[in-house]
Amino acid sequence: MYKNIIFDLGGVVVDFKPRDFLMDHFLNKSAEDEVFDLTFGSKEWEELDRGVISRGTANRLMLENAAERGRTFEVQAVIDEWQSILHTNKRTVKTMCKLKLAGYRLYYLSNIPQDVIDEIYAHMPNKDKLIEKLAEMYNEPIISLMEEPEDTAKNVDWMASW
Repeated sequence: MYKNIIFDLGGVVVDFKPRDFLMDHFLNKSAEDEVFDLTFGSKEWEELDRGVISRGTANRLMLENAAERGRTFEVQAVIDEWQSILHTNKRTVKTMCKLKLAGYRLYYLSNIPQDVIDEIYAHMPNKDKLIEKLAEMYNEPIISLMEEPEDTAKNVDWMASW
């Protein structure tokens, strides 16, 4: 029986639908596609997502590429407003609550860029207590993940894709 369940934040706990965002802003399929390629679908966004470059560097490079294609205004709008597309997936949260009540241990996985974490953190009350709780929460799972499981019959093989 499973005891631990890991949820990815982006696209699972938090909806992330950049195409819908672009459609609402530009109402023009070719503009939407071009701006998507310059932002959310760009090499810079992928590197930002992987933590290889900073938000400032990614924004600068996306704006340079946008200028070459005459899309500076549109890309700047995405840079300024993209966080508005992040919404909690209520169905997932409801399922998570049921799982927690049933005794499962729930964990989160995310590759949220540092600037977003900093902004969330800046608006949080009781930061010291949060850090204490996070240390408590993550020490035990990390240690347990390093141990061999007792029941290996139901293990799933996987391979990282990055």
